[in-house]
Amino acid sequence: MAKWTSPNVTIEQLAIRLQSFRKAERVLPFLYLTGKVRDVDDDTEHSFPQRVQVVEISPKHDDVALAIYVNDEPIRWYVKPIKPYTFEITDTELTRDVYDIPMEEWPDWVHQVIHERDEKLAAEKEQKHLLKLANEATGMHDILHYLGFSKEVEITHAPEYLKQSQGHGIYVLHFTNKQYYVGQTRNARQRLLAHKRNHHDIKGISFKIVAKKQLDTWESHVIWLLEDKGFYLRNIDLTSILSSEPSNFDKDVMLPEDQQRWLNDISLIDISGKRDEDAKRANLYLERYNNFKEQTFSENITKVLGAYIQSAIPGIYKGEASYWAVSCLPPPPYNVAIRLNVNWQEVFLASADNNGYWFYFCISRREMQKAYGESLDGLAQKYPSLKWSITRYRAGGADQLTVEITKLATAVAFIKDDAFIRGARLYNLRLMKKGRCPWRNSHSFFLVDEIAKSFAAR
Repeated sequence: MAKWTSPNVTIEQLAIRLQSFRKAERVLPFLYLTGKVRDVDDDTEHSFPQRVQVVEISPKHDDVALAIYVNDEPIRWYVKPIKPYTFEITDTELTRDVYDIPMEEWPDWVHQVIHERDEKLAAEKEQKHLLKLANEATGMHDILHYLGFSKEVEITHAPEYLKQSQGHGIYVLHFTNKQYYVGQTRNARQRLLAHKRNHHDIKGISFKIVAKKQLDTWESHVIWLLEDKGFYLRNIDLTSILSSEPSNFDKDVMLPEDQQRWLNDISLIDISGKRDEDAKRANLYLERYNNFKEQTFSENITKVLGAYIQSAIPGIYKGEASYWAVSCLPPPPYNVAIRLNVNWQEVFLASADNNGYWFYFCISRREMQKAYGESLDGLAQKYPSLKWSITRYRAGGADQLTVEITKLATAVAFIKDDAFIRGARLYNLRLMKKGRCPWRNSHSFFLVDEIAKSFAAR
């Protein structure tokens, strides 16, 4: 077993030694501390009869995190070592003479964290139960009833009704044309008055009191459930409806009639217009691009990325760095070679190492189900090495499917699949119509320079 001992080093020095150990031993190291510590929150001192495991170091704050395990789930306890102390770095996890901090030695705040965690788990369990009941219902009245909403209150009586509520919760607006809007609020009465100024066809409202900490999760789950049930929602955020409302994308990049033509004819590749040649090209991103090019896998990943952009991105030139952006060797927490964002969401990721390739795509689930069946069994049969999962990223709405592929040949074949092209086009277009991509400043124009050569050769 490889082992380094470091007495009384600073956390910054420890970070350097950990990095050196990782390079020398070529493994992820384990770290242990022997000595007294001071709790960074309540300034209390603690000592342990044996070494304790360290799960995180923070040179910036000059502290480390110990792990307190509650039902096998770790809670991080941030402490500062008190001299004299010793850090041990090993290449294998120690199983002997390591102190498992017992409950009676936990700091007081841990019990509050456990209480809040238990409350959250109980709320999630209740939510899951109600969503299951509602999913088995059909009409809007029954669905909202099972979810715990009030009966629809006529709009003329709604202000007085909401005045009596606690104020914070989830509401569903009912419109005269059988459309709906789902939202969250901490002042239901004021929120309704604001909606009435913008919408003159509201006929009623349903309301559910929800704890403030649960507003986000309840809002998203109600929206996704109603959309999956086929109800038309006026929401833009959290939905996967291709909006018919005018958007900046329509004006800046592609007219609505051209969008429909691009969706219907998957042979069309939109390279109209000109690239932003005057865009600022930071040397930081040139360096990252050059580092990427030096990797043995860069050529293959670039070819897959180029094929993806041609197949799945509308307004390739007109929307570059404004409605879509690609990052080369993005910084942590991303451990990938390539990241492509549309709106706020990563829709394409790629990386490679000695173990092979990894590609990630986010596309329309419904388009894939049209081709491969409701259960997507046909997809698994055609691409055995492919893994898929149904996801619920906020920007993407209810209609999402993520796909992971670990074989280069499979990724190349999958991008040429008609169902994939339709699913990726619909998904990306919906995101672009919601707004611009916020990652312009990390866009790699240099990488797109290389990819654009293949467009010019068409």
